Amino acid sequence: MGANNRDSIGKALESLRQGLYVYVEQKMQSVYGSDWLQKAVSLLPNHQKSKQQAENFIREDVAALLTVLNKEWEKVFKGNLNQPDRALVTELLEVRNQWAHQTTFLTDDTYRAIDSVCRLLKSISSPQVTDVNKQRQDVLRILSQEQVRQESQPIQVSPIMEARIRQRLDGLLKRISFQNACLLNQALIPKHKEEATDDIREKGERG
Repeated sequence: MGANNRDSIGKALESLRQGLYVYVEQKMQSVYGSDWLQKAVSLLPNHQKSKQQAENFIREDVAALLTVLNKEWEKVFKGNLNQPDRALVTELLEVRNQWAHQTTFLTDDTYRAIDSVCRLLKSISSPQVTDVNKQRQDVLRILSQEQVRQESQPIQVSPIMEARIRQRLDGLLKRISFQNACLLNQALIPKHKEEATDDIREKGERG
């Protein structure tokens, strides 16, 4: 699943790159005119490149586009985006760096990353948001399935924990024959499944 998660994030970042390039080019041109590319490249590390190299770099690297957006926020992008959008830019820069360094992503992390990509694309009115939203729904279904499987697994507790639960429920256990005190303890806390369901529902509504 880790490899699939990484592939999913890579696909979402590619959609983000496509949407961001059109947006960044348009907004930077509105401020810097034909010199926008030179200005954008100057914001990046190791920016001593030919014009063709610079254009290819900006066009092909989502991290470069996110960096330009972040560094030119006050002068170029602030009027069209809001502060939560800037937080998404910072978050997605970190996601891209983790992805580039072969980090293993849990399904929960994958959903968060793709959701953030979807939100930023929506803020810049990018058509790529449609495909990323489908990805988000797919990952949400997988996340829901994983949580259901986790809930259905037998409860494993140490003898010490079992003894503590039996001590706490001593009076009830004397009246009710219950082989597994941990199961009784869980039955007395019905919020567990409700909270897991609410968590899935909240993630679905976040989009």
